[in-house]
Amino acid sequence: MKFLFVGHEDFGNRGCEALIRSISGILVDHARETSLLCPSKNPERDSIQWPDAKQCNVRFVAPSVFPATVRWWGRLTRRFSAIRKVWSRPRFTPDQSTLAALNDADAVIVTGGDLLGLEYGLESLYHWMGVADYAIDQGKPVHLWAASVGPFTADKIVEAQMPGHLARYASVSVRETASRDYLKSIGFHNVTLVTDPAFTMKPQPHNNADALFAATSDGVLGFNISPLVRGFLSDDVAKQQFDGEIVAFLRQVLDNTKLSVLLIPHVDPFDGSAWNSDGIYMKGLVEAAGGPHERLDILPSTLNAAQLKYTLGRCRFFMGARTHATIGALSLGVPTISIAYSIKARGINRDLFGNEDCVLPTRKVSQQSLNNSLDYLFVHEEQMRKLLAERIPLWRRNARSTANLVLG
Repeated sequence: MKFLFVGHEDFGNRGCEALIRSISGILVDHARETSLLCPSKNPERDSIQWPDAKQCNVRFVAPSVFPATVRWWGRLTRRFSAIRKVWSRPRFTPDQSTLAALNDADAVIVTGGDLLGLEYGLESLYHWMGVADYAIDQGKPVHLWAASVGPFTADKIVEAQMPGHLARYASVSVRETASRDYLKSIGFHNVTLVTDPAFTMKPQPHNNADALFAATSDGVLGFNISPLVRGFLSDDVAKQQFDGEIVAFLRQVLDNTKLSVLLIPHVDPFDGSAWNSDGIYMKGLVEAAGGPHERLDILPSTLNAAQLKYTLGRCRFFMGARTHATIGALSLGVPTISIAYSIKARGINRDLFGNEDCVLPTRKVSQQSLNNSLDYLFVHEEQMRKLLAERIPLWRRNARSTANLVLG
């Protein structure tokens, strides 16, 4: 069977890479003859990121072009919101490359983790919903794989549309109880709770940061913060204060503990732009904190998702904003704090630990709250390691079981 991934563009976001690697591996393990079409804006660069893609039956194809209809709809409705009463959702025919890929595929997997949410705007949401609907209209089964969905309470039009949209899918699986319960609350019940496929991704060893790990006397704190999180702040003053709080925390760790600190970028655009680049943003934080030096460093932005997971597994503790960075650490038994901006981190922590004690909401990030979170990891380290050792194997099995929904 041949599947087309929808909702993916390239491996600049290592979380997206982790999803594609993991889902592909799960499906091929279940049915060796499975093949997969992976959209890519830069197939040469993605092939460097994942040189074994062909061995995993993955072929890169052209990505979906953002529809002009959706773009114009967005501009009009932002200016004249009343238009949504008569034109509630833009409809379109996908571009020729996407049509060719759909014709070549037997079925579609919608991935990307949180595509069906409001975080990236209505235009993005309706783009991917539109591609899925077109595929269904052409008789292609569409599967939503281990997603975070909603909530759409801030937009009642979308909330009313979503149950009918999802009812057309061949299967719908979500990765947190919060998403499942939310969907049931708005009238959609045919949903299966699974775990994120990235819990199954195997780490790939490398020697970056070997010196830092070798020299530490008390372990390494892995740390990730993203410009995406920073972007939720109201103005430049708030953003500068946010940066200052993080730098003060890094200095405090170095001054008051024996931990070394390694900053771990998890999203870096391949075109080198600063937009949404963890690496460029965090390099500035490292410099402001007086580094890099023997106890403070940052990983290069060229590592792939499996290599980053290897480094995450070497850390004593991890604190991170990127969801799949935290999943990488948790899946290797590392006590982790999730710096949360959406349902994803809260839901995963609630399901894994039974509470949100290891969740730090973005709006509460400060030197003091970060320090309190690190203190929590010190105090509960052994308890967390024991719990993760017990539950992660079950979560991996649950993640692999999603293939049964898709393959039948």
